[in-house]
Amino acid sequence: MREDYSGIMMNVEDIDEDGNWTYEGTMVPLVGSTIPIPESARPNGEDEEQEVLLLLRAMEFISECPNCEESFTEKTPILVTLTGAKMIPAHCCNTFIWMTEKRENNGRSSRQHT
Repeated sequence: MREDYSGIMMNVEDIDEDGNWTYEGTMVPLVGSTIPIPESARPNGEDEEQEVLLLLRAMEFISECPNCEESFTEKTPILVTLTGAKMIPAHCCNTFIWMTEKRENNGRSSRQHT
C-alpha cells in the first residue's frame, strides 16, 4: 500500500525522467499513483484525482515546450492518466504542462494544452 501524500504539492524539479517524484528523501513512482488534475485538464468533467497509468516520452506528442518554446529532450517524460490527461514536468521553465483530448459534440476530439 502506498503512503498518502494528499495535499502535498509536487514541484517540477522533484520529478525525474523516469517519472519518480522525490519527497523528503523518498522516491515515489508516479506510475500507479493517484495525482490531482487541474480543472483546465478536465474539459469533460473527469475526476479531480486520477491514477497515472503509464509513462511515455514527451517527444512522442510534442517537440517543444508550449510555455517557453525550448525543445524537450528525448528523455522528457509525459505521464498519462486513466482518462488520458497528459502531464509533462517541463524542467526548461519549471512548469507542469497539461495536455488533454477535448471531446466535441460531434464525437471528435481535439488536443489542447493548458
